Amino acid sequence: SRRIQIMAKNGFSMSNRVVPEELVGTVTATAADCGKVYVVDTTTADIQLNLPGLAAAGNGWNCKVQTVADPTITKVVKIVSADANLVYGGVTVAAISGAAGDNPGAGYFKSGASTNITLASGGLGGQGKGFMGSSVTITACVLADGITSVWAVEGNLATSGTTGHTTPFS
Repeated sequence: SRRIQIMAKNGFSMSNRVVPEELVGTVTATAADCGKVYVVDTTTADIQLNLPGLAAAGNGWNCKVQTVADPTITKVVKIVSADANLVYGGVTVAAISGAAGDNPGAGYFKSGASTNITLASGGLGGQGKGFMGSSVTITACVLADGITSVWAVEGNLATSGTTGHTTPFS
């Protein structure tokens, strides 16, 4: 009975465990990648994550992209809807400069019928974004009407500078 109690405790905590995968180069996600956490650890290379088609992914397919290194001025991390399905949702953008707890340049960007998310870019519009700790979660919403199928996105982006942030959606 003691062994069953220990297994029950471990079973719950183990079922929520994720295995991160480093995102390098160009990666095309498949339906089997549902629930994956992609980690951006490089500071200089361009990275692109191609999402699967919504029909292949299925309702509820999801992934998270998390940065654990600050980008250089030329690095781009782009998430692309491979079959041009629309990305809807939004991200909170906050500056990493200034004193601890001080965030005068926080803002929110809403996606309006976009197909790409640029998670990190050191020099976009003079305001870098996607610094260490930035993340976005993307979920396939395949609705029963067969017409309205979209990628839902939510996240937080740490940026350089305090004003003039640029939208990550295009």
